[in-house]
Amino acid sequence: MIIISSHPHDKLIQEANEYGFYDYFQEINGSIHNKTEAISDILQKNNFDPKQTLYIGDMTHDVDAGKSAGVTTIALSSGYQSAEKLSESNPDYLISNISELNQLVE
Repeated sequence: MIIISSHPHDKLIQEANEYGFYDYFQEINGSIHNKTEAISDILQKNNFDPKQTLYIGDMTHDVDAGKSAGVTTIALSSGYQSAEKLSESNPDYLISNISELNQLVE
């Protein structure tokens, strides 16, 4: 698993350590402003198959970036934007809680 976020990198690393999930991720990338480019770079660098890659975001621009990169998009409505707003970007999946992810990947 890899994180890409527009959240400032140093703050993101600090929060990952504070919340105890730093070690769950292969990479944590903050201060990312072009998420489409970042997703594409990560796919190439790690030899990930876009058809087997999920991108989770809580804003419409996250869904748009994932779609542009050719990966499966999952919109999470418990973040910054409502389910109604997120559904306008036509994600592949719309979930209200991250725990619902287990059902999707099984």
